[in-house]
Amino acid sequence: MIRTHHALVLFLATLLGLYGCTQGQVGIREKGAWEAKIQRLEEELRSAQTAQQQLRQKLLAAEERQAQLQKQLEQLEAQATAERNALRAELKVRTAERDALAAHYDKFRKDLRELLQQTEASLPGNSPAIAPSSHAVSARPATLSQSSP
Repeated sequence: MIRTHHALVLFLATLLGLYGCTQGQVGIREKGAWEAKIQRLEEELRSAQTAQQQLRQKLLAAEERQAQLQKQLEQLEAQATAERNALRAELKVRTAERDALAAHYDKFRKDLRELLQQTEASLPGNSPAIAPSSHAVSARPATLSQSSP
């Protein structure tokens, strides 16, 4: 029985050895497949890292461009604000000039009307339709005497 046990153990060892050898051949093929897959993944990783680096550089360039444009925008806004303030001040000055000229023109028209009324009233044969004001009468002779040669 010992001999049969030895024979049985030897048979099992041989069987396991053959099974291991066949699995070793499959393992070598799988190992080659795994190595190819690992190499492909490493290449993909390198290309992804290169793409990532390029995108980072593009991002930095875009951020720098944005900062430059922001600075330029702030400068243009400051210039526009200064120009707007200057134009507002000029508008106020011109409006004041216009108002002063309009007031001067209205006074000139009023004085001219009063002078015409005084002249019509002083013509012989005309009765004064509107009595001249005392202010216009007292101020006009001095003006007439200065402008008459």
